[in-house]
Amino acid sequence: MRIIAYIIGAIVIGVAIAGITLYGLMLSGSLPAPSSNNNETLFQLASYQAFSQGEFDGQTTINNLSQYGDFGFGAADSLDGEIILVDGTFYQVKLDGSAYSVASDQKSPFMMMTFFQPDQFIVTDEAMDLHHLKKYLDNAVQNKKNFQAIRIDGLFKYIKTLNFAKQGKPYSPLAKILKDQTSLEFHNIKGTILGFRVPNGLNNVSPSGYNFYFITKDRKAGGRLVNCSLEDISIAIDQTPEFNLNLAKEAVAEDGKKQNSL
Repeated sequence: MRIIAYIIGAIVIGVAIAGITLYGLMLSGSLPAPSSNNNETLFQLASYQAFSQGEFDGQTTINNLSQYGDFGFGAADSLDGEIILVDGTFYQVKLDGSAYSVASDQKSPFMMMTFFQPDQFIVTDEAMDLHHLKKYLDNAVQNKKNFQAIRIDGLFKYIKTLNFAKQGKPYSPLAKILKDQTSLEFHNIKGTILGFRVPNGLNNVSPSGYNFYFITKDRKAGGRLVNCSLEDISIAIDQTPEFNLNLAKEAVAEDGKKQNSL
């Protein structure tokens, strides 16, 4: 592991792990400008460990986040549903599974996103559930040391999703609010499954393994994918070797008043 720390208007930590370059922004006054190779970077707002422990207050606006990708997922402010980013449009999926376009001034506490430019294309008629899909992808991905952004389109025989209910303060950790989730089932539905494969060794930084979300073709319903039955699908995989982790939070002045930090 190689760690480099330097200051350019913020404290920045760069870490090279398993062939991935990580950049963490701390104590920043604003989101950094996207890098010139932004198409090869997975941008993440907040660490997953902090988010899973109940840090659900929105950190920055959808308008600010839009410069970092056109593909991904995250959470709405106060965990008021999921956010799904597909084809450059942000959708908020509420507790009942209904999806709506997100206002540009809405904030998110956690996002994972990239500009989706696939390197691999696969068409298969192999029948598989979510467990078998993950095994299939493990055999298909070209470099397991990288992040992979994955998009699957098709007519799906069965989809099951979960969505969280909006939380009130004081927030509880994710593990304690699982009962607040609502499940939704779809049958013979056209749509898109999207998500990321996170390489080993980043469990406290990003959600481990595969994380998938589903949204219908008409973009009116969806949620976090927990099971599926797939046939006749097209898979696109984008190798993403760089990782930009932004840890900036809303600053608090000595008088207790909040200052803009994002």
